[in-house]
Amino acid sequence: MKWIQIWLENQNRRRRGNNFITCRFPDKDVEAISVSQFCAEEKPRSTVQYAFFTFMIIAFISLFLYLTWKYEIYLLSRNFKSRYFGRFNNKTSQQPNKFDLYLSFNTENYNIMKWVTTVVVYNLERNGFKVCLPPRDFIPGGVQVEQIFTEVANSNSYLVILSDDYLKSQFNVIEWNQIWAHFKSNNPRRIVVVNYDILDSSHIKDRRLKAFVRVGQTFDFCNFNNKLLKDLEIRLRTTNPNN
Repeated sequence: MKWIQIWLENQNRRRRGNNFITCRFPDKDVEAISVSQFCAEEKPRSTVQYAFFTFMIIAFISLFLYLTWKYEIYLLSRNFKSRYFGRFNNKTSQQPNKFDLYLSFNTENYNIMKWVTTVVVYNLERNGFKVCLPPRDFIPGGVQVEQIFTEVANSNSYLVILSDDYLKSQFNVIEWNQIWAHFKSNNPRRIVVVNYDILDSSHIKDRRLKAFVRVGQTFDFCNFNNKLLKDLEIRLRTTNPNN
C-alpha cells in the first residue's frame, strides 16, 4: 500500500482541493481529509492510555478520601503503630511531667463542672492520678492563655469532655488546639474523649473531634453498667488506647 500513499501525495500537490478520497466501511463511508487518514480505521485506545486514565481516577479518589478522612486515618494509623511497634521503641517512653492528666471542658456548663469536680477528679486522684483542673490549679489573676500553654505542655495525657458547647469558648478553642499539637508531636501522649452529650459526628464541626467519634475512640456519657469511671482509668493508664 506504499505506492498508494505516494500517488496520493503527488496528486494532492498537483490538484489541491480537487481530490476527494472516501474510505468505505461495512456500515459507513468516511471522508479522508489527509493522507495520514487514508483508509485507516479508528485505532483503539492504547493500553498506556487506559492505564493513565485508571491511575488518574484512582489518584483522585485516594486524594478525596484522604482529605475527607485524614484525621480518622491518622488516629487509626497511630493506634496501629502504638499496638504493634510502640513496645519496641524505647525512645518514645513517657517522660515524667508535672501532671498525669489535663482536664479540658466547658467550665461555664454547670452540670459538667459539677460532675467533673465532684466525681471525675475525685475518683482519678483517689486512684493516684495527678490531675490538672484549670479552675482549681490555675493561678488566680494570671494570664489564662499562658497558663493553658504551660500546663498542657506539663501534662502526660488529656481528658476532653465533649459537649455541644465545648468549643464555644475561645479559651477552650486555644486549649484544644494546644492539646492536639502536643498529642501529634509526642507519641506516648494520648487523648481520651468523653462524649458527654452523646453527639453524633454529623453535629461536630471540628474535624479532629469528629474523627474520634467516627472511629469509635470516645466514651459515651452513660452509666448503664457503672463502668465509665473504671474504663476511663484503664484507658488513661494504658499506653495503647485500644487495650
